[in-house]
Amino acid sequence: MVKKTKTNKISEKQIEVIDSLKKESKELNFQLGVLIRQKNKVDENIKKLEELIADYDQKEIDSLKALQEELGDGHLDLKTYIFTKAE
Repeated sequence: MVKKTKTNKISEKQIEVIDSLKKESKELNFQLGVLIRQKNKVDENIKKLEELIADYDQKEIDSLKALQEELGDGHLDLKTYIFTKAE
């Protein structure tokens, strides 16, 4: 035996509420997608900058080591660029 189900059409007000919720959900998901893409770009830029900083740090170490090997131990005044050899 097939059971019949009773169907009712919902009211226009109820349809408006559902349509409003669907629209809001779609907009929120769109905004989330935009933010995720922006975050991924920021993360990518941070990674590139961290690599540049690491390269700079190594360059600084190598340069200072070469300067020390050339001049010996001492003090370099970074305002006047005068090197005073340690005694």
